Parts: sequence; C-alpha cells; structure tokens
Amino acid sequence: MLHPARPCLAFAVALLSAIPALAAPPPTLLSPEVTTESATFRYYAPAATTVALVGLRRPDPIPMTKDPDGLWSVAIADLVPDIYSYTFAVDGAMALDPRNRATKKWINSENAFEFTGGTAPVWSLQPVPHGTVHRHTITSAIAGREYSFQIYTPPGYDPRAAQTYPVVVLLHGYGDDETAWVENGRAHLIADNLIAAGKMRPAVIVMPHGHPIPFPLDRVEEYFLKNLPATERVVTDELLPFVEREYRVGTAPAQRAIVGLSMGGPPCPPATRSRSSPPRRPPAIHSGHACSGSASAAKTSSSHATRPSATGSRSRT
Repeated sequence: MLHPARPCLAFAVALLSAIPALAAPPPTLLSPEVTTESATFRYYAPAATTVALVGLRRPDPIPMTKDPDGLWSVAIADLVPDIYSYTFAVDGAMALDPRNRATKKWINSENAFEFTGGTAPVWSLQPVPHGTVHRHTITSAIAGREYSFQIYTPPGYDPRAAQTYPVVVLLHGYGDDETAWVENGRAHLIADNLIAAGKMRPAVIVMPHGHPIPFPLDRVEEYFLKNLPATERVVTDELLPFVEREYRVGTAPAQRAIVGLSMGGPPCPPATRSRSSPPRRPPAIHSGHACSGSASAAKTSSSHATRPSATGSRSRT
C-alpha cells in the first residue's frame, strides 16, 4: 500500500532538484569592454530570438550575434572620442545593460560609457587641480517645494579670500535635472581642464534644476510657456541671491554669464544683470545658446560651454 506522504515527498524532491537549473546565474561577463580602438557590448539572453544595440548616434539598431551559450555580443570599431549612451532591444523590448552601472537617468534611462580612443578629451579626468561640486537644497517659494541645485567652485577657491569670481549659470535640457551636467556632461571636469590650460577664467558654475514646474509625460508647448518664466524667476530671485550670500562672486553684469543646452538655450533670462541695474535682456549667442553681460565674463567658448551630455540615438533634450 502506497504511503499517503510519499507522492508529496517525491514531488518536493523533484521541485527542489529543478530549482538550481531555474535559478542558474548568468555567466560573468564584461560589458561594455572598451579599448583604445573599439567597444564590445554583451548581453546574456539565452531565450531571446533577437537582440540589438540601440544608440551610439546610430539611426538604426545594430544586430548582435548569439553564441551557443546564449550570450549576445557586438563590437563597434568606428567610434570617435565622446560620451555615448545606449540600450539593448531584446525581442523588441528596451533593456538596460545590467553589467554597466553608468546610467544616464531621467525620463528614459540609458547606459553610458566613455570612449577616449587613447586621447585626453577636454571632458576626461586628467591629472590637473580639481574644483569642488557642492549640492544645495532650499525651500523654493516659486517651485512650491524643496528645490535642489549644484554649484562648482574652481581649484583654489577660498571662501575667506577677498577675490571674487564670475558666475556662470549652466542650464540643462528637457530630459535632465540638476545632476546631468556633472554626471553626464562632465562640466566640472571640462572646467578643471580648461582652467588648467589657461583657456577659461576660474568661475563659480551654478547648475539649477530646470523644472520648477513639474513636467508632463508628453512634451507639450503649454508646459514651456509656464516653466521657462518660472525658471527665470528661480534663477534671478532665489538662486543668485543665495550664491551672492554664500559664495565669493561678483555682482556686476560683466561677471555674469548664462549658457544652456536645448531647453536651457532659448532667449536667456536676465540673470547676467545686477539687480541694481535696469532690466535688460543680454545679447544671445544663438550658436552656443549663451548669454553674458560681457564677452570678457568668461573665456570659455560656446563649443565648450554647451557640450551636450551623453549622446544616444535619439534626442534627450
């Protein structure tokens, strides 16, 4: 006579024996593997029928090849030095690279990586004196909530010294926040390297959060009509007074400049004027989306000051 507990025991044994196979970890792999000549991308998906690399400024997905163990890969050799972003298309669904912790975050997240090609681009980490990135949070009456922003101070900055520094307000694009210019655009490293090379006057760089009005899921023109004036008010009425109070900065128009990427580059708010001077809108340098109270306020060229953040197959502005 079959004992009533034996079928249950047999089922439990079979189930437990199957768990290791179901929970087998993916193989250890490196992705992306970046050399001075190429970048190789890998993605483990044994059950997938198609996997493609999406991004790298390429208009079309790049098919990847599957090996017998279920590991997909592709090598890209025609890259120029830049900071790139990418995702994988796995059977038509977007997926991030789980082996790459560098992520360009915001509306749609993407992985990012640097390709230097053995050179030392202006945005790369170099053995030069480095500035400091500070993070501040204030209660913004204009935004109606706690509001965060970042400030870069140049190498050698001393809050007790009599020296004052020019102020550069650096605005991000639609798909970003106040962290984007440091995390993805490497603005702090660009400033370090340009200052060390004598191509930029040491300056305090203010990186606001460019969405004081919560943004909608879809890009609608009505949003910009509300958000741009609110951004102008936050910069001129809240951030600049804070910076003048807490940092050694000049207040004359000749020591003010504002630059921006995409959404941050429409006609500039009057942040470059002194609050004691009459209202005026500074001249815009449209090719670089830059405004300044004086051309001598900062020696940075617009090509350096408005370098985009991580590049991908689609605009993330």
